[in-house]
Amino acid sequence: MNAPALPELPIGYPVLWRDEVVATLYSHYPESERTPERDCLIELPSGDLEDATYSELQALRDREMPVPEPEIESETDLLLPVRETAKMTGGMRTVTIANHAGGVGKTSIALNAGYELAQAGLRVLLIDMDSQGSLTQWLGVKDAQVDETIFNVIEHDAPLPQPRHVWGLDLIPATRDIAVLESSTFLNPGAIMNMRSRIEDIRGRWDVVIFDSPPSLGALFGLSAVASDALLIPLPTNAKGVEAIDSLLGVVAKYRKFNPLIRPALVIPTMYGNRRKGDQAFLEKIQAAAQSQIEAPCADPIPDRPAVWQDAAAAGQPLGVFAPYSDATKDARAVAHAIAASLGIQMPGTEVEA
Repeated sequence: MNAPALPELPIGYPVLWRDEVVATLYSHYPESERTPERDCLIELPSGDLEDATYSELQALRDREMPVPEPEIESETDLLLPVRETAKMTGGMRTVTIANHAGGVGKTSIALNAGYELAQAGLRVLLIDMDSQGSLTQWLGVKDAQVDETIFNVIEHDAPLPQPRHVWGLDLIPATRDIAVLESSTFLNPGAIMNMRSRIEDIRGRWDVVIFDSPPSLGALFGLSAVASDALLIPLPTNAKGVEAIDSLLGVVAKYRKFNPLIRPALVIPTMYGNRRKGDQAFLEKIQAAAQSQIEAPCADPIPDRPAVWQDAAAAGQPLGVFAPYSDATKDARAVAHAIAASLGIQMPGTEVEA
């Protein structure tokens, strides 16, 4: 079927459904799952989800007539289900996903937890600090230019560039050009504070800023950490995860000279296989280290379900779009709730612990 290229309408956008009720675009189906009767999924005011096609959806922005006011005959008519949104007090939260190893889930967490936070009504900015650009590519952005990256922010103390808007998220992408910052930042000691200064400039514009740091503890990680209020630490439930703790904490201590307030906010065990020998023992070691060494709460482990995560990344879509009913999406939603709680953000249906 010849459906418009995704995303024709942004997720969460209000639409008129058969000219009768106002609905919300909930997700797009992947190309392989579309049929003439099903391009996307909408959420009705009742909370029910229903299949729809692009031809049936009419965006409110494209209509000249206003949405008719509902006829209210009694107070009970006002008790329509309303989508809850996240609640937060205080200023913008800025966090770095921190681990010097690759393949531990940093980018997957940044992308999918960021998406779930945005779906809860928060304004989320993702900043790709890895010259490999995995976060950028996994969000479907293939044509990023160096001027859209953090390159000029660090090299020339320029303002943050205008972000891309992708899947309800704002993204400052990465290209291979930012790799040079690993060396040039050390030659310009003042550059380490440039990112922090530019983050201060945007406070109030976003609710949550998430840095996806590279698989190293070098300058690009340092730029992210110094600009952040908190660290989210993914640790795989294996020997590599346990061995990473000491070196990670050592480097964080050094960067506290530039930002004394930075703190580990949450440890996130990843790649957990409850049927694999050793995973439970490594999980217990990570949980103990979270309490005694890192001094941060520990989230429930993210089960190892590589196929769905990888397929969603290859499609350039968040899990919540690619496979909204999958167990992997439930896992991503759970870790987003844990992240929110660690940052003092109340997600719908939850309470923030005192």
